[in-house]
Amino acid sequence: MALFEQLAGVLTAGERLRFEIARNPDGGLTLLVLPLLTKPVENLDGDTAPLRAALAMPLRITGSVAELDARLPGMLATYGERRRDVEMKVTALEALKDAGKAGARLVERGSQAPVAAAPLAPAPTTAPAAPTDPNNLFA
Repeated sequence: MALFEQLAGVLTAGERLRFEIARNPDGGLTLLVLPLLTKPVENLDGDTAPLRAALAMPLRITGSVAELDARLPGMLATYGERRRDVEMKVTALEALKDAGKAGARLVERGSQAPVAAAPLAPAPTTAPAAPTDPNNLFA
């Protein structure tokens, strides 16, 4: 897979990505892959804030050029999969919250108008028939 396909796999809808490379004193490289969320982490609120903040966590890799060439594709794939998993959890949590709010509104509306209870079915008044098997020891 090409580098830009791997980098695109890290992003969720509407995000940007900062990609930095620094040369270390030992000749190796440090690579930083930093997703930039559409809404800054400082402005997040609600139940999904910790999950959304997790989406902003960067990927930092240090190694020789050869090590980075070998490890980067797999690390980007794993990083992207984990970010997509967190994004799906955020989406599911938001949908659950919306459904809960909608349910609460329905309950509120329902409590304003009395609901007639359905009558209970009468209990049977006859006892069950006794078994007729003469070999039944429990009869």
